[in-house]
Amino acid sequence: MGGALLITPLGWEMALLTGIVIGIIGFCGDIVMSAMRYWGKRQRFAAAGTWRHSRSAGFTDFYRAGLFPLYPLPLLLNMMIKRALRSLFALCIVWPVIWLWLGLRVKHSERLPRQGPAIIAANHNSHMDVFVLLSLFSLRTQQRVHPVAAADYFLRNRYLAWFMLHILNIIPIRRHGGENNPLAQCQQALRKGDILILFPEGTRGDPGELAPLKPGIWHLSQSAPQAPIIPVWLSGTEQVMAKGNHIPLPLFVDAAIGEALCFQQDKQLFMDELLQRFLFLQQQNKGNLNHATDPHV
Repeated sequence: MGGALLITPLGWEMALLTGIVIGIIGFCGDIVMSAMRYWGKRQRFAAAGTWRHSRSAGFTDFYRAGLFPLYPLPLLLNMMIKRALRSLFALCIVWPVIWLWLGLRVKHSERLPRQGPAIIAANHNSHMDVFVLLSLFSLRTQQRVHPVAAADYFLRNRYLAWFMLHILNIIPIRRHGGENNPLAQCQQALRKGDILILFPEGTRGDPGELAPLKPGIWHLSQSAPQAPIIPVWLSGTEQVMAKGNHIPLPLFVDAAIGEALCFQQDKQLFMDELLQRFLFLQQQNKGNLNHATDPHV
């Protein structure tokens, strides 16, 4: 499976060249738009006989001057640059680290969703978990995959926040309240047909152990009952990058993908079913059920 993801030297050069060209175009676009704003404001203020004027009036006249149709251009270029940066990050860092440095063994990759809406529910023992899950998807699909992460931890400074929001494409949620609907962005993403990565434990647990599952995934699934929930059990990431470690150790990682779970109105029944799927995948990864049959197939 890993061989299909190898990139030829020409592919690397083309990806890098594409990113550079898009960056230059975006930079030039910003310069052009700044010049247009300056010229529009100058013409307006010259006609009024004064140079001191509010910024809002300048932008209003900029729109009235017939230049508004060009305004979305920098936004489009900005979006293209972010997509290019995400692809370069996956090609240059995520895939080489996961597939070459560590080595990833995947069971039942055919169960992964090719399009959304869908929810990937996985156990959580390491920061490496999200990179392993992202590496399971193609570059095209990754653009529509959003890990759901705690805002108080991953947005604690502007540099980390920029990386998490624009490169990893996370959806931040507040774990300690403060919002009327903390799942609103997740619900919107599912309505758009995106794929979410959730860790139902809510935080990193003890190595190899499954912490109690939070009911947030049931509430989210309730708002999008058509979205399947695909359970994934990860093992090895707790050794590759345990709490406090910053450099991943070159050890194998296993990802066992289970059968999709559908929404159920009974919350307790739904949570029990999800728990059983996780426990089965955990045992399967340990090799204790090599010859067993998944009772949910």
